Amino acid sequence: MTESEARPGSRKGRPNYDREFRRRLAAAACEPGASVAKLARDNGINANMLFAWRRRYREQLQAETTCLIPVAVVHETPPQRVAMPP
Repeated sequence: MTESEARPGSRKGRPNYDREFRRRLAAAACEPGASVAKLARDNGINANMLFAWRRRYREQLQAETTCLIPVAVVHETPPQRVAMPP
């Protein structure tokens, strides 16, 4: 395959990791006690890249779990104070 026939989105010299690989590593990096640097080293990637994947993974999880709660605004008058006779 020549350089002009390269598939769109591919970058020469930089690996394009598949989505499932990134998701799996990001989820593993979110586990309690997980060392991001060790996980990155064990999988042959840069730790900063894994930190970025983890950040996007957390943002995605938060976006999926965040929901809006319906709220009704009611205009209430404050309670009146009644003076007690001495």
